[in-house]
Amino acid sequence: MRILQITSGGRKANGAVLYAADLSKRLCERGHDVWMLTPPGSFVAGAIAGSKVRHEPSDLSRWPLAELKRVRDLIRREGIDVVHGHNSRAFNFAVCLRRLFGIPCVSTAHSNKIQVHWCLADRIIAVSQATRRFHCRWNLVRPSRISVIHNPIDTQRFRPLDAAERQQVRRDIGLPDDALVLLIAGHVIARKGQLTAVQAMPRILKKFPQARLVMVGHESAEYGPAVRAEAARLGLNEQVQWLPSRDDVEQVFGAADLCLCPSLDEPFGLTACEALACEVPVVASRLGGFLETIQPDRSGLLVPRKDPDELAKATLSLLQQPSQRQAMGRFGRQWVVEHLGSDSHDTSVEGVYRQVCRPS
Repeated sequence: MRILQITSGGRKANGAVLYAADLSKRLCERGHDVWMLTPPGSFVAGAIAGSKVRHEPSDLSRWPLAELKRVRDLIRREGIDVVHGHNSRAFNFAVCLRRLFGIPCVSTAHSNKIQVHWCLADRIIAVSQATRRFHCRWNLVRPSRISVIHNPIDTQRFRPLDAAERQQVRRDIGLPDDALVLLIAGHVIARKGQLTAVQAMPRILKKFPQARLVMVGHESAEYGPAVRAEAARLGLNEQVQWLPSRDDVEQVFGAADLCLCPSLDEPFGLTACEALACEVPVVASRLGGFLETIQPDRSGLLVPRKDPDELAKATLSLLQQPSQRQAMGRFGRQWVVEHLGSDSHDTSVEGVYRQVCRPS
């Protein structure tokens, strides 16, 4: 097939953009021809450099119609079979291509937002059953048009580190040798709930003064300073470490003792699954995609959202039992390997494409 992927991500990486770039490269490896339409200067251009994916810059403007017509001409000239949109703005652009020119359109629902254009696609891919329910209820997507395909995890990249590797990574990022590392990976935004983790730290530190909360990811302009201010108010400047987004985040996962996911809403929970692939158990909010990917008492624990006391209690219970943490980590990786492989994921996505492609 000949496939056009559209993303609207900017210069900073996010889960949806990374997913689209990785999917595009794998589809090329499976024999498809793939183009990626993204804003000029976007992160994606670098992410697909050196691969067979062809990059096409676009500002994704919908009015006047000049850009839509230009992309339509590209689609006709290259014989593209299907358009796959990611991110809200990108999917809106893809829906316009469908409505104006009849081009088959698929979109992956990476988030839960009320937006009218979701019901206009030929097919929707939801990253979890929770996301499927949301879009059927609030965006009036017909159940027959939406399929659940969990995000895949690269288990060769996200893997457990040996003792020497763990120690080296910890030293490289400035952690004490005896630190108990609680990791939160992802953008520092309100939806991710980092504030709850900071508020849980004083209780954790009473029993484990060597605990360190490590946050990896880009900070939003409003929420990042608010989390930093709360850490300072609680006297945690030495116990909370901030790292910018990094290309080798899998190394930090492998060096952690626990992964915390105190999200207020989570369509899938990619970082939790990446942690499990590294044999790092997870303490996550009892909601959304976590209900489908975390097996309580086997690969992690689930707690109420926005509840620092319950988060601290669950974290302490695992810090006190190293052997249980190790067993949970091993089970978690096995589950990810068995259920979130890229090959079965990509086969399922190809099946969705075939459902919408017009007969040649």
